[in-house]
Amino acid sequence: MKIYEGGRHLEGATVTAAGRPLDPRFDLRTFSKAGFEWTYEGDGPRQLSLALLADHFGDDPKAMEHCERFMVDVVPISTTSGGSAPKTSTRRCAAAPPERPTNPPRVGRD
Repeated sequence: MKIYEGGRHLEGATVTAAGRPLDPRFDLRTFSKAGFEWTYEGDGPRQLSLALLADHFGDDPKAMEHCERFMVDVVPISTTSGGSAPKTSTRRCAAAPPERPTNPPRVGRD
């Protein structure tokens, strides 16, 4: 299972996939030129959703198809009270992205 981690730095929000920088996939669509964001619904979280799903599925059309719903259902809840994204995985939520997850992904801070 691939682990995705996010953090906030002087240069902005960054996300890694299995320890490597996550490609924002601007080649598919640019929702936010500033890149990733989370904790709300909007362009930064939409860019993160697209990048996470494209990486997870390895299927660009499928990532585009489910990006909006994933952004609404998963990205805002996959955070901690401190405002930084925790370690999480897309497997459970991305398995059936059109439905709202009954149990949100387990999240936590290291």
